[in-house]
Formats: sequence, structure tokens, C-alpha cells
Amino acid sequence: MAIAQRLVDRGADCLILGCTEVGMLLDQGDVPVPVFDITQVHCEAAFAAALNA
Repeated sequence: MAIAQRLVDRGADCLILGCTEVGMLLDQGDVPVPVFDITQVHCEAAFAAALNA
């Protein structure tokens, strides 16, 4: 959370959680900017693609 806060303090307007484990440690409630968990984004896209197949 300290690293995320430092990024926000330096001007980050969102955070991309690009490693599968980071989403287990950090979420939207931990920082004041939007958080994008890439694992979740990929799962939602795969699910949507499967429903449209």
C-alpha cells in the first residue's frame, strides 16, 4: 500500500495491477485512484467471449 500511495503522491491517476498476486494484496479500497486488476479484466473478457461464441 505504501508503494501505491507513493505513486499516487507522484501523480498517478490510476493503478494497473499487472501481476496476478498483487490483486490479492491491494484493491480499490486501499488507494484513492481507480485500480485495474488485469487478472480480473482478462477473466471478464474471457467470460464475455465464451458467452458470445
